[in-house]
Order: sequence, then structure tokens, then C-alpha cells
Amino acid sequence: MKKITAFILLAFLSIFLTACQEELPPEPGFLGPIGQADTALGANDYGIPTDPFNENVEVFSLSPLNFVLSPDSQPISLEINNNHEGGYIYNMGYVDTVDGWVSFEFPQETVRQSNWIRNSASTTVSLTTDKIFLGENDVVTYSCKKYDDVWRCGCSNQDGPCNQWMITTYEYNFDLPDEPSAPQDPATGTFGTSADVMTLSNNEFIIPDDRATFEVQVNVQQQDSYIFKEGYYHTKNGWMSFEFTQEKVPESNWIRDSASITLNILSNDIADGDNYIAVYACKKQNDEWKCGCASQDTSCSQWTRQTYTFAIDLPPLPPELV
Repeated sequence: MKKITAFILLAFLSIFLTACQEELPPEPGFLGPIGQADTALGANDYGIPTDPFNENVEVFSLSPLNFVLSPDSQPISLEINNNHEGGYIYNMGYVDTVDGWVSFEFPQETVRQSNWIRNSASTTVSLTTDKIFLGENDVVTYSCKKYDDVWRCGCSNQDGPCNQWMITTYEYNFDLPDEPSAPQDPATGTFGTSADVMTLSNNEFIIPDDRATFEVQVNVQQQDSYIFKEGYYHTKNGWMSFEFTQEKVPESNWIRDSASITLNILSNDIADGDNYIAVYACKKQNDEWKCGCASQDTSCSQWTRQTYTFAIDLPPLPPELV
């Protein structure tokens, strides 16, 4: 009789434990490539980061949502929060990187050594900027809550689909100067000083009258600065643009620290006397971009100008007749 009673108690205990285990949501399926989800339950999209069964209260959030940093900043810290009161959060999520999805794990205690965390979970993920995209980046988590005795996990709305990874995004962009417009007229415009920024291979060119071209090497160098990819040299017909060929900051028109080019200029295009070459370089000081400043007390956002003289090598004029 005691054995029968013990067997019945053991059976009831087993049924009770099984029932308790069934209170947890089903595991999510594998995450597909960026841009689509592939879950075991057949969903083919991502869920929204809110709960459509609870007045669309926010469930899944990131902080901050926008990183604006210099191109060499490393790394960023992204806070990931999933608050689903009365629900369960899967203990693993994924961040979008240039190498594909990379997993992270919430450190909070799981229920009965399962993969589920009750009510809320949060973590901070460190990401190196060379592994994330410029612009929008995706993060996904998975959480579930029972409504009318049915598990609702990552639903797009009350009519479904459900059983989806929830997705939200943050942005990463470079902190770069505003791009300049073309330089002003060299006779009437304002320009920044070229000291310690731009040098020329020569500041005086005297060439034979039968030489069609002459070369000017332009060097721009300023530590921790950004140099606009285009510069200009002045001719009889106005400014003519040229482009530096050094590597630019990705998805921008800016070159870091130094740039150089050798210009092959038509001598017939250049007037005798003073001529000009203009470049645009910026450096951040006290959280403000300084571009082509003439001095610490003057306005900036100016092209830096360098002057050279040009003349044709001709014999001296004959002496006047007495």
C-alpha cells in the first residue's frame, strides 16, 4: 500500500513538474540573414519592439539611439533593455555587424535553469566601430507573454504574425565638418591663413615662353584635421577645381590629416603676377569645427589660400634711346 501511495505521489509530482515546464514559452527559431527572420514556427519577418496586446507599450529599447563620433572612435557602448512585465525574455539576442549577426547574452538569472528571464532583462554591449555600419544598425531580442492562454511572441499586431524576433535600430554616423561651397573671388573674398597647413613646391615660377605647362606640387598637412577632397587653382577664367587622390573617410568627401597632388597647369591659362591655390581643411577645437581661420579672433569656415607668382622668362626691355 505504501508503495502504491508513493507511486501515485511520484506520478502527480511528475505531472505537476511537467505542467510547470509547459508554462514557459517555446524556444525561438534560428535567426536568418539580416533583413529576414527564420523561426521554427514559420514567421518570415520581424516583430515590432512594442506589445500590441497591451496598448503598444514599449518592450524593447536601446540607449543611446544615435552615435555621432569621429571616424577613429573606438568602441561604442550600447545599452539594450527588454522590459515585458508578466512576460519572459529569451536570454540571448543579436546585434547586426559587417560580419553578420553577433550574439550577446543577458546576465540576469533565468527561470529554473532555462533560457528564459522573467519580466525584464538588460545588458550593455561594446562594439568596435569598424564592425558596424555607417547609418542604421539592427538589434534583435525575443520575448513572449501569454494572452488568452496563447503565447504571443514578437507579434507585429494583434492579428499577427507572431513568433518573430523583435527588431529595433540605432544609428552610427561620423562627426565631420560641413562641406564648403566654392571659394570666393581672390581679389575681394576672405581666406584663411595657409601657415602650417598648405605648402607649395615653389612660390615663384619663371618659365620659357615655349613651355606649354608647368608643375605645382600642393601639400596639405595638419594633424587631427580633415581635408576636403577638392581644391582649386585660379586662372584667367576663374577658379578651376582639382581633386586629391588620397583615401577618403568612408562614405565622405574628407581626407584625414594630409593630402597632396601635383598640378600640371597650362601656362596660357595663368596671368602674369600673383596667382592662387585654395584648399579647405578643418580641425575640431573645444567641440567646434575650425576651418581656414585667419586668427583665433576671426570667423572661420573659410578656404585657405596660398599665393605664387608666375612670369614668362623674356629678355629685359632694351634701354631707352637718349
